[in-house]
Amino acid sequence: MNSLAERRAQEQLTPVYQQRREALKSIPKFWPVALLKHSLFALQAQHDADRLALSYLEDVWVVRDPREPKVFTLEFVRLVVITKFDSMLTRQHLVFQGKSLFQRLGAKEGVQV
Repeated sequence: MNSLAERRAQEQLTPVYQQRREALKSIPKFWPVALLKHSLFALQAQHDADRLALSYLEDVWVVRDPREPKVFTLEFVRLVVITKFDSMLTRQHLVFQGKSLFQRLGAKEGVQV
C-alpha cells in the first residue's frame, strides 16, 4: 500500500480506534492481560517486577507520524503509585493519574520489523 493510501486509511480509522479506546477503559486490567497473553510479549515480561509494573497500565495508544506511516509513537498510560508512611509508620498509597511513557518507533525502507 502506498503512503498516501495508508495515511488516508489511518485518518478514517482514528475515530474507530478512539471509540474502542473508550470502551476498553471500562474493562478492568484489559491491557496487562492482553499484553501478557501475547507469547512474544510474555516472554519479555517474565520478571515479577515487570508484571507488577504492567498491573498499573491503563491504556496503550498509537500515534502515527502524519508524513511517514511506518513511524509511530506508542503511549503507555499508567497509574503511578507512591508509597508513603505516616508518623505511625502506617503505609499509605497515593495514586496519580495521567502519567505516560512514550516510545517512538519506526522501520527503514527494506527492513522488516
